[in-house]
Amino acid sequence: AVAAHVAVYGLVLAVCITGYLSSAHTRWDTVFWWTIEFPRIAAPSEELNEFWGELHMWTAWALLGIIAVHVSGAIYHAFRNDGIVRRMMRW
Repeated sequence: AVAAHVAVYGLVLAVCITGYLSSAHTRWDTVFWWTIEFPRIAAPSEELNEFWGELHMWTAWALLGIIAVHVSGAIYHAFRNDGIVRRMMRW
């Protein structure tokens, strides 16, 4: 369970960082939800944008996969009625 949580949080961080690095290598500024403009940290580079964009896509798919496994595990424990879900929900 600890490894799964570390993987989820690590992948969330990796998706955010790779997405920012991909957008940092474009000609356009990076704006967070149309309000906060991030500083430009790199010169435009199509090769680096493609590299970080590809890595961003694969980390996002890995995150979706680990979330699916995590939810499947919660459903499994809910049907087993072994008290794990009760511990998670703090009822």
